[in-house]
Amino acid sequence: GLVDIDTVQLDGETNLKSKESVEFTHRAITKDVPDGAQRAITSVPKQHVDMMEPLHVECEQPNPELSSFTGKLLSANTTESLTNKQIIYRGCTVRNTKWLYALVTFTGEETKLRKNAVQKKLKRTTLDRTTNHYIVGLFGFLAGLCVLAAGCSAILITN
Repeated sequence: GLVDIDTVQLDGETNLKSKESVEFTHRAITKDVPDGAQRAITSVPKQHVDMMEPLHVECEQPNPELSSFTGKLLSANTTESLTNKQIIYRGCTVRNTKWLYALVTFTGEETKLRKNAVQKKLKRTTLDRTTNHYIVGLFGFLAGLCVLAAGCSAILITN
């Protein structure tokens, strides 16, 4: 099966991208369903849940690289490779699809999207920078005047 996803929050592109299901899970889920009736499935049959329980995922450590993913989906008798074609990242929206089975691999701060987030640089105008320099200079000048006035006051009080 294919699923369309919207990745506008990841890369700003508004066109839909297609992702594929893992082949052996797709075959296991659709083996008893006649062609054309797959879209009519509205609930999760118990045998599908039982098939998903023994699955295990081995994959790369979280990293900021959004264009690649490597891993393996392991079951009792099958190993299937996972690539970027089977991964839907946090921030994507599933479109034109009634249902799908998904397995969460990274959560919280350990997602590729969070690892890829960078602190935005503060944009300041030349006028803003110049004004800040003047303010710092004025503060230094006033602090110097305060010290000078305090010194003069101490001299006058002692005389």
